[in-house]
Amino acid sequence: MNTVYLTFGINAEGQWQSISEVPSGQTDLRCPWCKRALIAKKGDINTHHFSHNGQTCRISQDASVQTQLPTFDTFELLDKHEAQYLERRAKYGSHRKVYSWTGMDEAVDRLEMMRVLSVERTTESRLDDVRAGLKRLNSSWLDSSDRPTKALLELFKALEPIADLEYQWSRCIQIESTKIDRNYSKNQFDNLKTLSDLDRAQRYWFDAFWRRQSLVEPDYLEFMKQKFHALNRQSLYVMRITGEFGELPSTFIKVGLSARHADLRRQEVISSLKSFGKSIKGEVLAVKECAGRLERLLHRLLSTDNLKIGTFTEFFTVDQLDWLLAQMDEVSVAEYMPPEITSGPSDMALRTGGRSKKTDAELLAEYEHVAALIRAGKGIRETSRIAGCSVNTVQKVKAASLRVHSFQSST
Repeated sequence: MNTVYLTFGINAEGQWQSISEVPSGQTDLRCPWCKRALIAKKGDINTHHFSHNGQTCRISQDASVQTQLPTFDTFELLDKHEAQYLERRAKYGSHRKVYSWTGMDEAVDRLEMMRVLSVERTTESRLDDVRAGLKRLNSSWLDSSDRPTKALLELFKALEPIADLEYQWSRCIQIESTKIDRNYSKNQFDNLKTLSDLDRAQRYWFDAFWRRQSLVEPDYLEFMKQKFHALNRQSLYVMRITGEFGELPSTFIKVGLSARHADLRRQEVISSLKSFGKSIKGEVLAVKECAGRLERLLHRLLSTDNLKIGTFTEFFTVDQLDWLLAQMDEVSVAEYMPPEITSGPSDMALRTGGRSKKTDAELLAEYEHVAALIRAGKGIRETSRIAGCSVNTVQKVKAASLRVHSFQSST
């Protein structure tokens, strides 16, 4: 697995800044989460990134891992449970024929949020009986969709672990059928043949990932938004390189991305190739604004023409140069903007009464006494007994503490 780095910091005005906007060395920026000072590492080998001045906070590392953008940072479009469900759903042709496993229903929820799946659900008759009884007791305990309101959830929360309304409610809602969205197949890598195809497919997966993260990692949406903003500033360029390179062709191309003027990159590329040849010249053939995010997808499409030059991976033969230049001339690429999540709380939250997920900071602030017991070395069940809250709550607080707690960086 590739190392994942922090590439954004916060300035004194509270604004986000990319690693590309600052010089190498000590900066005035701070970590978005632990607020420690950041150092810009901009060498020739590793991806340019920030390191903490001292300790690296765990949450910044978690944020970087959790917000790896599909089709750009990684080609893993789905996690193992999501991929497994789609594979079995396609194989057996019906949801009812898919053998259930731990984590499957949650994967279906995520796929539905991503709009990869459409899902129909049924409720057991006992849920109708519960609804009727609650309405007789207090009509304000159910919302307009006949789901438990926040007031009712708070009541049952106080009764935990005697009764877990959210869990029991979810057990009454069963998946009846699912349907795989046709755009899922349309935007698989095997179908990508043009620059327009690449742009369409990447937008599809960026949209899907944004919706997914709004369900599972809402804390990091602002971080993701900043990554998209930085990507929109990157241009895609094609550069022709000529020279005497021994076993390499005398002419080849480079396909790359940069937020700076392409001529500046041309000078840097020529300098980086000096150890591989002589009489080296470079010419920028084409530049497409806002399309830098397509670079790695384009590399994948051109992989059969790739030239390995030392550790560099962005050089290719000229076999498809005419096609590539024609594509860049003809295709219009606009900035990418994440979709609006207009439904407010996630679909998952709506099915469990509208309670949205707390951030780590909110959770630790509410259960500060629980976090203190955990730091003191108390076990899960002992903490639950002393603090007077459920085991599930203690586990959530412990997980939040681990994400936020600082550890000595190995970088």
